This record gives sequence, C-alpha cells and structure tokens, in this order.
Amino acid sequence: MELKETVISGEYIYKGAVINLKKETVALPDGNTALREVVEHPGGVCIAAITENKELILVKQYRAGVKDVLLEIPAGKLEKGENIELCGRRELEEETGFCAETFIKAHEIFLSPAYTEEKIYLYVAKELYRGNPNPDEDEFIETVAVPIEELKKMVAENKITDAKTIIAVLIAEKYI
Repeated sequence: MELKETVISGEYIYKGAVINLKKETVALPDGNTALREVVEHPGGVCIAAITENKELILVKQYRAGVKDVLLEIPAGKLEKGENIELCGRRELEEETGFCAETFIKAHEIFLSPAYTEEKIYLYVAKELYRGNPNPDEDEFIETVAVPIEELKKMVAENKITDAKTIIAVLIAEKYI
C-alpha cells in the first residue's frame, strides 16, 4: 500500500500576514476520504551561532503562542522568494548583533508536519564578529551566550522546550 494522500479539494478558512489556514478533503490510501486542516507558512531560518568559547548565542523573548518567555536560537521567517542563507545572516545580525564569517547549512526541520508545511532551515554560524543589532519594532529580545555543555544539561532537564533549539544543541557539537 502506498502511504500517500491525494488532495481532492480545498478551501481557505483564513488568510493572514504570516499564516494561512486551509481545509482540504483528501483521498486516503484505502480509498476513503478524510478532512485535513493545513497551516501554510513560508518557512524560516534558524541559526546555531557558535562562539570561540563553545557557546551558543541565544535569545530570550516572549512567545505569544505559549504565553511565556523562551530561550531559543535566533530565527526568522522567510519572505517570499528570499535567499535562505541571506535571510539567516540577516536574522542573526538583527536579533543578536552578530555576523559570521562561516555560515553552513546543517539541517532542514519540519516542526509539526501533521498540520503545517512549515520548514525551517538550520544554519551553523562560526567565526562570529560584531555587527549591528536591529530587531523588528515589535521584537523585544535579550541576547545571551550559553556554553553548549550547559545547554545539553538544560535540554535534559526540560529547561529548553523550543524544538529548533534542542536540535541545534544536539547538532552544535559536530561543528565545534
């Protein structure tokens, strides 16, 4: 049996500035049909910025979806047609004030593929130097550098709950 669903029809329930919500009728592998709700999102870029002291540059910011302040790697939304690496470099500097000589595409991540097509591209940034922080006017961010060894403990103790950051902590060791 081929594990594939085919979209029969779809309609937009909501179109917003960042996401769209679509309701789709799909044909299942067994011939039956089902309804799916899919969040369309342009995707984003996240950056594991590694210092010469084996730290990751992280940002603390309030996240409306979870109604709490999270500790995360810097990240941002891709604009339509935007170059992925340039988006990552821009977001790193805007959110943290750091730029990087070395910028390596390390991974592609689907955060919640059951209901969204959002893909995040993870880059590793090294050989950091100071640039000019310039967060969006509605972003209030605190930047911190945390040793990767400490972050591994924080992940194990459930003190870091952001999926992209957990993945970055696991991948960072490969690039030290």
